Amino acid sequence: MLSKKRILITGANSTIGSSISKTLLENNANLILFYHENHDSVDRLKELFNSSCESYKVNLLDDSQTISVITNVLEKGDIDCFVHCVSIPFSLKNILDLNWENYLFHIQLQTKSFLKISQLIIPKMKAKKSGKIVSIISTSTMGKPPSNMSDYVVSKYSLLGISKCLAIEMARFNINVNCISPSFIDTNLTQFLPSKFKEISLNQTPLGKEITPQDVANTTLFLLSENSDNITGENIVVSGGQTFH
Repeated sequence: MLSKKRILITGANSTIGSSISKTLLENNANLILFYHENHDSVDRLKELFNSSCESYKVNLLDDSQTISVITNVLEKGDIDCFVHCVSIPFSLKNILDLNWENYLFHIQLQTKSFLKISQLIIPKMKAKKSGKIVSIISTSTMGKPPSNMSDYVVSKYSLLGISKCLAIEMARFNINVNCISPSFIDTNLTQFLPSKFKEISLNQTPLGKEITPQDVANTTLFLLSENSDNITGENIVVSGGQTFH
């Protein structure tokens, strides 16, 4: 379905990033996988799909390192699509116990790195008048936000905002920019949450099924395929009906 498109994925070793990567590889994509420290899932993907994967250890908080790696990647060929799936483990903290540095850390990882990468790869997309960009957001940016996660929520709001602005400004170059907002998914990042949280989330889901990383991967595949060529600026909710917008 993806016809050997060259696709960059940040956070490729995460539970969701790994699921997205595997699904895209199964649909004939060539991937550039960015990870920070842990690379177990990336290694498994490279073993399974061999020459269809490049991988790079990148600290996305380091602009100079990001620029260097992206420059190297672009020397090997254009990037057709970009999936931003990076996140960090978060802890439950009351808003009064947080300082601006806590917010800035999340915003720099979520939003600043997205902007920096986009600015580096979009010129070639503009020249070809073709490109697709997807940000993984969260339903925490809709309706009532969860308690004690304000640094994470604010960063996702900022990523959502810049993605929508980018969609407007890049539309005339035939570059589609969209977001996906899943509700609670059981991943390494959410394992610290009380089991009651997961139970409540499931009970509030009209379809009565857990949201999985594969659900996000399937939606990503759709947004990167030609089936979504006339969709941009959207934030697709994957929540089993738990969240409407």
